[in-house]
Amino acid sequence: MIRWWRRRPTPQPAGLPIERLAADLRRLLRLHGELAASAHAALCAHRLWAVEAAIGTRAIEAAIALGVRHPPPSRAAALTPAELSVLLAEVAAAGLALPGRFGQFTPDGRL
Repeated sequence: MIRWWRRRPTPQPAGLPIERLAADLRRLLRLHGELAASAHAALCAHRLWAVEAAIGTRAIEAAIALGVRHPPPSRAAALTPAELSVLLAEVAAAGLALPGRFGQFTPDGRL
């Protein structure tokens, strides 16, 4: 005998759990701050740009999870520093626990 509750599909989350997104964003923002403050910032410019692109990706995923207005996910790596800062501020205002101050993002991935 098949029970009625076994026939219904269980809802599945659309993406990563919000706790994971928040932890990833905090880690990436901390790494970004460390790289930007490094005396060898010119040597790690590419890595700094890659971290900023990852921050943009996770910020958009968090915005989707929180129902916050966001740019299309395909633009994550191309967000301007101003867009990235606004997006992070909006997801923080929606309740995501992030550091109080975000680092200086590089224009066009350059120092």
